[in-house]
Amino acid sequence: MNRTSAWAALLTAASAAMVGWADVFTDQQPVSGGGTMRWSQLWVDPGPNENDLDTDAICWEDFVLAAPSSINHIEWWGVGACELGFRIDVWPQDPGTIAYQPLGVFDVYGHSGLEPAARITVTNVQTSPGPGGITKYSVDLPTPISLAANDASNPRWFIAIIGRTSQYAVWNWARGTGGSTRTFQWIRGYHRFFQLPEGRALVLSGTTSCRAAGVEVPPADAVVCRSGTAVLSTVGSGSGPLGYQWEIEDPGQPGAWVPLSDLSPIGGMVFSGSGSADLSVSPEGVSMPVGVARFRCEVSNACGSASSSPASLVVCGADFNCDGFTDFFDFDDYVNAFEAGDPAADVDGDGFIDFFDLDTFVGMFEAGC
Repeated sequence: MNRTSAWAALLTAASAAMVGWADVFTDQQPVSGGGTMRWSQLWVDPGPNENDLDTDAICWEDFVLAAPSSINHIEWWGVGACELGFRIDVWPQDPGTIAYQPLGVFDVYGHSGLEPAARITVTNVQTSPGPGGITKYSVDLPTPISLAANDASNPRWFIAIIGRTSQYAVWNWARGTGGSTRTFQWIRGYHRFFQLPEGRALVLSGTTSCRAAGVEVPPADAVVCRSGTAVLSTVGSGSGPLGYQWEIEDPGQPGAWVPLSDLSPIGGMVFSGSGSADLSVSPEGVSMPVGVARFRCEVSNACGSASSSPASLVVCGADFNCDGFTDFFDFDDYVNAFEAGDPAADVDGDGFIDFFDLDTFVGMFEAGC
């Protein structure tokens, strides 16, 4: 996969978004007076020769998106020549290296064949006084910049704010605090790139797209003794907050699922965490009825829901002492309980302790559960 296709696939994910809400992705406020400011401007030759200046420079600042998002408002701070507006580029991390480096490094001289995720020129920039004599710039984008969430294949995005000027002058991007602590810079006259130890003053905001809920890890089958407690767990995916609702299959109607409640026992079982990622199943009384119950969890968020694959919970009557094994100790303990009239010896659940219970236990013991 080449560099362009490596990140182009990431942009496709953003188009699947159906729901969004206002969000601030980066909030790096300026140091008063600009702090350590860095050149970031391109000379626009007023003549026909398209000459360049050695002071031409580009600064890229990194940011991370947790979900597919659209940027529609940008603020930045600095001082200097920018009477022709600004060029704003967005590039992914260079997929050919693990180093902190935008893919845009291959395009600083143009004609690279690479395309940024976004490139716009803005002239309708609003300005206002910034702290310590610098200038605040802001722009509302009529067409938002839509970007995919960052992941292992693209761990960060880079945005370049570049002043455009026909003067023999520079525009300085102010230092920012509260977010990234790095800047990547190119200066034409130096013929080199720099990784700088401070971030730039930048605010990015817009809408975060809602990724539909899904099930990343379904619950696993489990075995529990009649007097024990089983825990079934799942891991959801998608934009938060995520909701969880556990359900039990109606044994009389396969495929019919009944929502669980912590306040409502079902089939001799009581539940805890029925609205969370972890469901605890315990006996309502002394013990649970022997058999198999099937559970699943529905994960939901603002833009959808998904049900996990079912997990079977086997209530093992033969493991009478609940040590996790079926062996002679279980048989011996059951006989003692039977002779003592212990309610736990009523393994067939008919309310009586009689020969049918003993016969039922022997059958379970011989079957191994």
